[in-house]
Amino acid sequence: MSIHLAIALWTVFAAWRWGRWIQFSQCYPTMVYLACFQLLYEFFSHEKFYLWRLEPDPVFNYTSVVMLHTFCIYTLTAFLYLTRFPEVEWKAAVHIAKWVLIYIGVEWVGYRLGYITYSRGWNCWWSLFF
Repeated sequence: MSIHLAIALWTVFAAWRWGRWIQFSQCYPTMVYLACFQLLYEFFSHEKFYLWRLEPDPVFNYTSVVMLHTFCIYTLTAFLYLTRFPEVEWKAAVHIAKWVLIYIGVEWVGYRLGYITYSRGWNCWWSLFF
């Protein structure tokens, strides 16, 4: 099975299970913003100037991988992040830290398995800092 497909299926399940769909309309502008800027990154950096690149696998070619991550994984994780954001300040800090660790953990595994490549000095530490 494709790791990209596995992450997408898990994301869809998590959004279905834990997402607060009543708040979808409030999150939609942020989801579109995120997708647009991911596509702009791909447009400007494609092939020559990328810092990180999602690698294709036997199931998905490069374009399919980018579309899957842009329109499914990134948008639905943003939806989950936003709809579960707590009101209490210390809980919000824990929530942010949890999501940073999730994203860095998935990126690190993807890098170790060869599904993400870095260029121009970028690495997982820069992603954590960013």
